[in-house]
Amino acid sequence: MGLAQRPGGGKHRRLDVIIAPYKSLPFALLYFTGSAYLNRSMRVRAIHMSCSLSEHGLRTGCVYGPKRKRLTPGEFVPNLNSERDVFEYMGLPYLEPHEREHGSKEMQQN
Repeated sequence: MGLAQRPGGGKHRRLDVIIAPYKSLPFALLYFTGSAYLNRSMRVRAIHMSCSLSEHGLRTGCVYGPKRKRLTPGEFVPNLNSERDVFEYMGLPYLEPHEREHGSKEMQQN
């Protein structure tokens, strides 16, 4: 984490540098470009699908107990190589990164 400022002044911006394994790239991009609401909504949807979604990947075959506590690890879903693949697997319309701040309406309609 750090701060950045354009040459000549202006507002400071927070800069986060994330290092993720290549196989986690679609999930890390989705997590860090989505709004908090979109991330929570997608994770709840994953739970209803007996899955678990995180910035590391999407697991299927998960069993949950009280308070959404995951009881089994499940297995990573193979061949999800892009953010679009993740949305498609979850049965959701793809949202471009600039649309994700307002993804709540799209999520509620599906």
